[in-house]
Formats: sequence, C-alpha cells, structure tokens
Amino acid sequence: MGKQGLGDIESAFAFFEEQEEDETSFMNRVLRFQFCGIERCLPGHGYGPEKSDGFLIHCILDGHGVFEYRGEKHRLERGQAFLIYPDEDVYYQADYSEPWKYCWVSFRGGSAETVAQEIGFTRGYPICRLSDVDEIEESIRGILSHRGDTRGERFTRAGFFLCTIAAMLCQGREQGARNGEEIRPEDLQLGTRAYTAEAIHYLETHFREKIRIQDLAHEIGISRSYLTQQVKEAIGISPRTLLINIRMEHAGRYLASSNDPIQLVALECGYDDALAFSKAFKARYGMSPSEYRKKKRGSAE
Repeated sequence: MGKQGLGDIESAFAFFEEQEEDETSFMNRVLRFQFCGIERCLPGHGYGPEKSDGFLIHCILDGHGVFEYRGEKHRLERGQAFLIYPDEDVYYQADYSEPWKYCWVSFRGGSAETVAQEIGFTRGYPICRLSDVDEIEESIRGILSHRGDTRGERFTRAGFFLCTIAAMLCQGREQGARNGEEIRPEDLQLGTRAYTAEAIHYLETHFREKIRIQDLAHEIGISRSYLTQQVKEAIGISPRTLLINIRMEHAGRYLASSNDPIQLVALECGYDDALAFSKAFKARYGMSPSEYRKKKRGSAE
C-alpha cells in the first residue's frame, strides 16, 4: 500500500477511519473498518517487509506485480487479491513494465479472520481470485467519497464498507491452500469452511508436536471421519496430507535460513526420525533436504 501522493486520485487515494464509540460500536466489535484506498503504482514500486495492524486485503484492478509471502513469490494480475495477516511479514512490488493498480481495505474485529477465510484466504495461501473487482473498487470509492464526521456520513461509510466485504464474500474463490485447486464457493457450506479453517489453524500452530488426526478431530469437536470428509471437500486433500505439507513448508524455510543439522530440522518439523523426514521431504520437493539447502543457498548467492 503506497503512502506517497495521497491527495492525487490518479496515483493514490486513501482514507483512515477514526475509531469512535457511536451507533456502529456493536458492528465495530464484530468487524471494524480501519482504512481503505486506491492507487496506481509507479513501475517497480515496492512495499515492505511490513506487518499490518489488521486484516489488509489488496484487490488488483489492472497490471501486474509480485506478492512475496513466507519466502515464496507469486506473480499476480487483475482479478486476484492478496491478504496481509496482522502477524505476517510480506513484501509486494509493482511490475516494471505493467505496474499494477489496486484498491485496499483493512478491518479488524472478532469475526475478521472468519470473514477472510470465507472470502477464500488461508494463512497457508493468502491469495484468491475475485470475479468482479470493478464492483469492489466502486464500493471503496463510496467510502472515500464520504469522509465527513456527521452521523449520516459515518453510517454511509459503514454501509459502503459492508458492501465491499459482501462483494468479496460473494465473489470469493476458495483456492486449495495446499494444492492450488480452485473450489467454487457454492460447493462450500459455512460448516465446511469453519471446520477446515480450524483444522488449518490448529495444524499450523501444533505441527511440531506428535499429532494424531483423531486428536485434531477431538479438539474441533467432530468425528475423525467427518473431519476428513469436510477438509477433503474444502481443499481436496486429507488432514494427514495437510499436516505433512505444513511441516514440509516449514522445513523448506528452516533449511534455507539455517545451518542446523538435518536431525534438528526434522525434530523442529515434528519428526523423531531423520530418515522418515528426508523421505517425506524428497516426496514433496523432489530432492533431499541437503540438496534443497544447497540449491537455495546457491540461488541466494
């Protein structure tokens, strides 16, 4: 999100909401608007590494750019959106030949992460595709055009903010966070999304431990078979495969950034047996952990 030239609507236009205790206070606790803006970036303009104070969504309206997340670079285009979670460092940069134009909106609240998940974002893959970004831009322009402090302006702003989020929810395409397959929203019920989101969150925070899928199901409060069915319907893979992929993603980042022995990397990723870890790693990346580290170090040099 660019900060320069905020007064020039052709380059950037942003609005930051002052938090007040008013008639929208209840809604603020559930989903609280923070700020929004529109910008056509200069060629090569980058932002970050940076953490967001809230859940910050960028919708690409035109052009191209690169979004870097957890060591992986993703080239994005019109119709795609990316989410910056409050506790994640990211970097993004406009293309040099076709710099992107995007709009953004940031929000917080008790339902913020659930809403982000229902739009189609996950912490493992915070990118989704939207079917009509022009509609989202129009709603954000509605917020930007009502910046007064009167009761009417505040309510109008809140209405356009809810229209923005509603458009994203209706348009969202939940992509498989672990295999890149797109799943249509009409194929996903709220329960499926909720159980899958809870499973992903639990596995991402406990992957270093000895986890049985039965324990995961018990933690969520459903049977193992039902959990497996729900996760497969949502992202196309089983909870066990999801756990392995989360561990392997962490292993890749750990190997690239440390000189620790493979045995220690294996333990850090939830494996007591370095041989079993190496076998799983090679199945995912097509090379041994040592070869992967050498390749990453060579690329960095």
